[in-house]
Amino acid sequence: MNHITGDVNFIALALQKETTILTIHDLESFEREGKLTHHFIRFFWLYLPLKRVKYITVISEASKNKLLHSFCFLKTADIKVIPNCLTSNIQFSEKEFDAQQPVILQIGTKENKNLPNLINAIAPLQCILIIVGQLNTMIRQLLKEQSIKYENFVNISNEEIQALYRRCDLVTLVSTFEGFGLPILEGNAAGRPVITSDLSSMPEVAGDAALLVNPYDITAIREAIVSVVQSPELRLDLIRKGQKNIRRFAPETVAAQYVELYRRVIALNEA
Repeated sequence: MNHITGDVNFIALALQKETTILTIHDLESFEREGKLTHHFIRFFWLYLPLKRVKYITVISEASKNKLLHSFCFLKTADIKVIPNCLTSNIQFSEKEFDAQQPVILQIGTKENKNLPNLINAIAPLQCILIIVGQLNTMIRQLLKEQSIKYENFVNISNEEIQALYRRCDLVTLVSTFEGFGLPILEGNAAGRPVITSDLSSMPEVAGDAALLVNPYDITAIREAIVSVVQSPELRLDLIRKGQKNIRRFAPETVAAQYVELYRRVIALNEA
C-alpha cells in the first residue's frame, strides 16, 4: 500500500491505483498562482494524481467541499477527512490576564493572515501585538501609522514560540482562509482565549473553543477582542472548551483514523 503525504502527488501516476492513498494539505496555494502556473499545477499536481488513487484524504471539510466543487469526477465516498494532529509541545500554563494592556499573539504574516484588518481593529485599544513572521514595508508602515505597540520575531525556535504562547494573553488568527489553522489548537493547548475567522476550515478546527468573527469586518474583530478583555467568564469558558477541543486532534486519535483507512484499503485488495 502507498500513501503519498507530501508535495510529490505526481508519483501517483507510477503507482497502482487500488493500493494508493493521496493526502491533499492545501488547495489555496495553487489558486493564488498566475494563470499559466495555475493550470499547470491543477493538471499535474491535482487532476492527474486524483484520478490515479483509491482514496484521497484532506485535513478539513472545507477542503473536501472545495475538491468536490473543483473536480466533478470525484465522489464524496472517495474523500476522507482526517485532520492534522497537534504535535507541538505547547503545554497549558496559567497566567493572570492583563486587562489593562493585553498581549495579543499573531502567528503568520502572509497575505491570507489578514494583518491589516487586525492592526486596524486593535488601533484604538491599549495592547501589545506580538507578530511571528516576516513583515513587509506596508505592514510596518501601517503599524507605525496606527501607533501600535508591537514586537516582531522571525525564524525563531519551537522553544521560543512556546515561550510566546506562555507570555501572551490571547491568540488571534483572523485569516481570510486557512488550510487548517494550527495556531487555533496551539492557543487552546496553551490555555489562552482564541479569536479566529468564521471562514474556510477555521470554524471546524475551533469548534466552540474560539470566538468566530468575519475577518473582513474590522469592527467585529475589535469587538471580539474587547469582549475577551472585559469578560473573565468568557475567557475561562474559552480556555475550558479549548482543553476539550484539543483532544480531537491528539496524535493517537488522528493516527487511529489513518489505521482504519489503511485496513479498509488492504481488505479491499485481499477480497
